[in-house]
Amino acid sequence: MQYLKITPIHFRMIIFDITIHKWIAAIAFCQLASPLPGGYIPCECQRWNLYMDRRSILIGAALFVLGAAVYTPVFASAKILDGQYSPIQILFVRYVSALVILGTLRAMNLSFTRHWRSPKPSSHLVRAAFGSSGGLLAIYAPALMPVAAATALSLTEIVFLMVLAAPLLGERVTRRGWTGAGICLTGALIIVLAPGDGTSDLSGLFAFSPWGMAAALGGAVLIAGEAVMIKRLSVREKAYGVLLYVSAFSGLIWMVPAVLLWEASPWSDLALMFALGPLAMTGQLCFILSYRLADAAFLAPFTYTWLIFASGLGFLAFGEVPSEQTIIGAVIIVGGGLVLLGRKAPA
Repeated sequence: MQYLKITPIHFRMIIFDITIHKWIAAIAFCQLASPLPGGYIPCECQRWNLYMDRRSILIGAALFVLGAAVYTPVFASAKILDGQYSPIQILFVRYVSALVILGTLRAMNLSFTRHWRSPKPSSHLVRAAFGSSGGLLAIYAPALMPVAAATALSLTEIVFLMVLAAPLLGERVTRRGWTGAGICLTGALIIVLAPGDGTSDLSGLFAFSPWGMAAALGGAVLIAGEAVMIKRLSVREKAYGVLLYVSAFSGLIWMVPAVLLWEASPWSDLALMFALGPLAMTGQLCFILSYRLADAAFLAPFTYTWLIFASGLGFLAFGEVPSEQTIIGAVIIVGGGLVLLGRKAPA
């Protein structure tokens, strides 16, 4: 029998609401369990709490995977634009686009835009700085080492996030969590290290410079730090405010480099860059909502699913046929995800 700590007032109200048509109210009082002095009583609705926790975890995982799918064209934007523009220019236009849309929504005085001010704007600045610096290092690393090796090292961001989740977020990573993450990482490495022609020639893969390795690993640590900040902000602030602050701060961070590297573009390409704003906002919204429903350490390995979506986009948009290794890696990632979803909800 599971026991739940509740106060005497909760006890009386649960007993009073024991009828079937008030069962939902009883569940609500169980969820308001307090550590204040009181008695321990058997609470059968604890199993309903476990059910709701598991349902929240599944919805959170689904939202996270949806966010990864939505973000796939954003990650591939440089290639979609035929590599004609600096990634910094694309990033800057994306953030400006997001600000225009968010500002328009605020001008319409919609209810969800009214409480956007943050009690700690500095937290959003730190989050934007982590994400911008990590992204810059991720772009810089492949210039110093093989792309496959740089990408493989960048995948360690998930491991860093799971390690940081315990001291910074108070989350506990279970043995099943580490197992599922390890399976997902294995599948991701198989995809990353799979050459386009389907062969397994990895000669020269690890002949990279220490500076390239430092850039790739440093970027992974910073991006993991950004994920920690997103988790903290998502549970204490409105989603609209989180999106607004990161767009404003990131736009300011990238403004000067974007102006220096600016390349004139036709209206069609500029419109495509502008379209990345709402797309990225939708993906970020999915991530914010998922972090409200599940632990960051639990969701972290699902980041690898974007490799599957990237392979699908490459096939549909660019005619890139996935190799056997890519397909095997995708299946392994799905298997790791199923291992994670099979864990018990926390009691």
